[in-house]
Amino acid sequence: MKLITTLAFLFWSSLSMAVQTVPQLDLNRYLGKWYEVSSIPAFFQKKCVKDTTAEYKLLETGKIDVINSCRQANGKIQVANGLAVVKNKQTNAELGVSFVPLLNHFGFFQGQYKVLALGENYEYSLVGTDDLKFGWILSRTPGLSIDTLAVIEKEIRRQGYDSCQFLMSLQTDGTYVERVPLCEAVKH
Repeated sequence: MKLITTLAFLFWSSLSMAVQTVPQLDLNRYLGKWYEVSSIPAFFQKKCVKDTTAEYKLLETGKIDVINSCRQANGKIQVANGLAVVKNKQTNAELGVSFVPLLNHFGFFQGQYKVLALGENYEYSLVGTDDLKFGWILSRTPGLSIDTLAVIEKEIRRQGYDSCQFLMSLQTDGTYVERVPLCEAVKH
């Protein structure tokens, strides 16, 4: 009985730890170019120092072409091509994204991509994962106002993230000049 109770608790705990996506994502409005405004630094972005962007394009197959790029310290542009598939057809807010060539066409090595918040006009997006290890604030422009960032930061905390893990991203035409934690950036 103790084993069953423990397993039930672990199952319930794993369900309660899942982040909450937006109720509905209009894929056509979401497509296009996004600028990274802030993120939890990820191992695959370690060479990126500024100008990080993501572009999404719907393919005839219904999958989404993903092109992530950034500028490295040596000035070179780093590009990663990926493929995304919608995992939750009711909301379109949960995607699986893979950057592993060839295998991404079969759905292997997919990372979670959950849209947790959106601006009313799709001017910003908060993306995260259930394990809270990855998170991005994306914008249609290279920067967002402090007021908008404060709203997003509140949602980040509501979802269970530590907003101090998110670092501000640098964009050539952006408003942020150093990679300070989001929790500090919204205090200014």
